[in-house]
Amino acid sequence: MARVCTQLNVPRPERGYWAKLAVGKAPKQPPLPDPRPGDPLEWTRDGSPPARARPLPKPPERRGRSPAAPATPRPDQHPLIIGAKALFEAGRLSYGVGYLKPSKKLLVDLAVTRTGLDRALAFANQLFLALEDRGYRVVIAPHTEGFRRATVDQRERWEREEAERRKAEALKNSKAELHGIIEAWAAATRLEQFFADAEHRAAGLPDEQRRRTLERLRRARELIGSTDALARFQSWRAPDER
Repeated sequence: MARVCTQLNVPRPERGYWAKLAVGKAPKQPPLPDPRPGDPLEWTRDGSPPARARPLPKPPERRGRSPAAPATPRPDQHPLIIGAKALFEAGRLSYGVGYLKPSKKLLVDLAVTRTGLDRALAFANQLFLALEDRGYRVVIAPHTEGFRRATVDQRERWEREEAERRKAEALKNSKAELHGIIEAWAAATRLEQFFADAEHRAAGLPDEQRRRTLERLRRARELIGSTDALARFQSWRAPDER
């Protein structure tokens, strides 16, 4: 019975209550506290949910200023977050989508990929602590409740994230290719200046030396290949063309 009272948040007689009651000195019975979010209102032996719906919990009361009581330091991590990372990482990946599916069911509810796990847990931790600072209780819902979260369309989210990834990759590759074309253009300009200057200088050489020099310049051009940077630029693709 004591365990059931604790579970339902029902006050129990303190030690020695019945002896005090026998001599007429029993303390006044405390009022039944309002249910907190997550507190069950009914108990059944077999654990089946109650047949009637429970009322919505009341928000925490706003109280005026009173002498501050010694407060326990707030933990850095909410109890629901402690140990959650290891349980998520030990789970499996949902098929074709990449969301973590931990084997343990009684766990903080997050739809998250492996790369986003740390950020999701950090955000949930800050949110839970902020809610409790304002008097709201953040707990796992009792099994007697019929709470259900909105269905997460994992395929749609994966496709949206994949499209964003491809868009970013196309932008990165397009920029890299354009920078390469600009560098090639600068190199082609220097080569053309070199060959033009060499041919101009060769024109003033004696016939035989001029012939040998022009032949070497021709072979050098063949070795370098085309220096037409404009042709390469025309093959460049913008991000939306990829």
